[in-house]
Amino acid sequence: MAQNDRHIDAGVGLKNENPHHAVRVLLSPDGKRRAVIFRRSDNLYGFREDAFHSKEVGCYWSTLPSYSTICDTADCAEREARTTIGWLIEMNR
Repeated sequence: MAQNDRHIDAGVGLKNENPHHAVRVLLSPDGKRRAVIFRRSDNLYGFREDAFHSKEVGCYWSTLPSYSTICDTADCAEREARTTIGWLIEMNR
């Protein structure tokens, strides 16, 4: 992991209606994007990217278009996220 990575508690600000269980969250340096590493109901892992929005009606996270990664471990899903999501690629240079 890069030294400047910011991790946040996996349960903070994540919607409960999502059928996946967040196990790790990586936050972008500006705090406006996050990569969520999750465990699926079949005990496989994947990741998604969320964007933070601040509007007059309130603040919220929205999920960006999905990635189709399926991994055996959370570490594998994180490696996939770090080689796919632009801001994570930049952070690791």
